[in-house]
Amino acid sequence: MSDGIPGTAPVRKGFLGRILDIILGANDPARQKRRALRQIAKEIRRSKYRFYNPRSDEALPQLAQFFFQIYRVIGPAQTLLQHADSSKALRRLVVESFLPEEKRGILARLDPGALRVRVKEVSLEQLTEEVKGDLVELYDLCSRDRAERMNRVYETILYLVGFVKFDFYFLLKKFDASFPEQDPSYTPRFEPISAEYVVDDLKDFLDVIGPLDPGLPWQEVFPVLRLYKGVEVVDPRLWQRMFNALMAVKRSDILVKIVQHVEKNPAFQPEVRVSRQDIVEGVLEELRRDAEAVIRGLREEKRKMKLGQLLRMVFGTDAVARSRYYTEATASAFARHDVGTFLYVEPFNYLKAFLLDFYKRDVRMLAELFIVRGKWTAPQVSQELSDAYYRVMDIAQEVVELDESLSDEGERGQKIRQYLHRSGSGKEPAVKRVLKQYIDDVNEAVRRMVMETAQNLISIGKIFKSLIEDSQGSKREVILNWREVENAYEGEDLQRDMVETYKKIYYFIQILQLFFTRKRQPEE
Repeated sequence: MSDGIPGTAPVRKGFLGRILDIILGANDPARQKRRALRQIAKEIRRSKYRFYNPRSDEALPQLAQFFFQIYRVIGPAQTLLQHADSSKALRRLVVESFLPEEKRGILARLDPGALRVRVKEVSLEQLTEEVKGDLVELYDLCSRDRAERMNRVYETILYLVGFVKFDFYFLLKKFDASFPEQDPSYTPRFEPISAEYVVDDLKDFLDVIGPLDPGLPWQEVFPVLRLYKGVEVVDPRLWQRMFNALMAVKRSDILVKIVQHVEKNPAFQPEVRVSRQDIVEGVLEELRRDAEAVIRGLREEKRKMKLGQLLRMVFGTDAVARSRYYTEATASAFARHDVGTFLYVEPFNYLKAFLLDFYKRDVRMLAELFIVRGKWTAPQVSQELSDAYYRVMDIAQEVVELDESLSDEGERGQKIRQYLHRSGSGKEPAVKRVLKQYIDDVNEAVRRMVMETAQNLISIGKIFKSLIEDSQGSKREVILNWREVENAYEGEDLQRDMVETYKKIYYFIQILQLFFTRKRQPEE
C-alpha cells in the first residue's frame, strides 16, 4: 500500500499495521476528505491572496477588490461588446484584417449598399460577373493557413466576450449593498460575507477564465475590435496590467481551492470549455448569399420597372385588374391546407385584359381585314395568319371560361371548395393530394394558354411586320390589292393602326416573357 506521497514505493503492511489502519480510520473516505480539506485550508492560509478565511468560511474584501479592479478595466466593454458574439460584421472584420492591404476593399465592394450603388454605374449583367470574380478571388485569398489564423483570432474574441459578459456588478453588490453600476468615481466599502453567497459566482468566473491564456493572439484581437466599434474597447495599458494579475491568480488555483473548501468538495475542478470556430467558410458563404440576394432583388426591381413601362405602353396604365377568380384572393383559401397556390396570377390577369380589351377589337379588325379582303402572293402566309388569329380567339374564350369556372358557382370553384372541406375534416387524408393535383391542373391549363397565345402572337406579329413593310415599299410583294384593302378598312388610318397594333403585340409578348422562359419574338 502507498504512503500517499508521489514517487514513493508501496510499503507492504503487516497484520498489526492493518489493525491500526482500521482503528485510526486510514481507509475511511470521510476521514480522507476531512484531511484533504484541512490541507486545502492550509494552502489557502499560506497563499499571498487574502481572498478567503477558511476558519469562518468568509469571502474577504480583498476578493471583492480583485474583482473590482477587473471591473474597472473591462466595465465599458460590457456595453460595447454586448452583441459581439452574434455580429456578422465582426466576423467579416476578422476575415478582412488578414487580407493583404490592397485586397481589403473586396468585402466593401460586396456590401449590399455598395452593390446598389455600383448597379447605377454598370449594367446588372456586368455587376453579376464582377461579384462572381470578387467571390472567387476572396476564396483564393483565404488559404488554409490564413483561415486557421482567422479562426484563432475569432475564438479569442469569443473568449474575451464571455469574460467581459461576466456579471461583476451582481457579484460586487454582495460585498457592498450600495455599489452602483458603471460608476468609476465610486469608492466601494466592501465587507466580509459568507462565501456560500458567492461560491456559484466563483464557479461561473472560473468557467469564463478557463480558456484565457497569454499565448492567445491578443495583439491581433484588439485592433479588430477597435475597427468594429470605432474606439478602444479597453485601455491596452490597463488591460495588460489587469490580465497579468488575472493570470497570476489563475495559476495559483486560489479560486479553485476556495470553491473546494466552501463546497467541501476537494475533487472540484472547473471545466475548461475550448471553443473551436470555423468562421471563414461561414463568412464567405454569407457574402455569397447576401450578394446573390441583392442581385436577385435588383433583377426583380428591374423586372418590375420594365413590367410597369410595358403595361403602360400596352394598356395605358400599370393598374390592370381583369381576372375575377384566378386571383391571389381566391388562392388564399388554400394557404392553411398546404396544397399549393395559383402560380400565374399576374400573367393570366394581363392575358385576359389583352385578349378582351385589345385583341378582340384592334387585332381582330386588322386580321379579319387581311384574311377576308387581302389577295396574298403567298396563300400559305394568309393561312398561317388565319390559323394563329382564330386560335387566339379560341383561347380568349377559354380564358374567360376558366376564370368564371373558379367562381363559387363554377365547376372548378365548387370542386375546390368540396376538396377543401373534405381536406379540413380529416376524414380523407388522400383528398389533400387530390386537391393539390387539381390545382396543379388548373395552373397547367393557364400556363398552356399563356404559352400558346405567345407563340401565336409571335406569328401574327411577324406577319403584321411584313405587311407594314410591304405597304411602305415601292413594290407590293405580300398583298396585291392594297388599295382595295385600304378602302375596306373601317378605321381612320390603316397604316398608323397597323404600326400601333404591331407595337402593342410586341410589347405584350415582352410582358409574358418577364414571367416565363424567354421565347422567340418578332423583330422590332
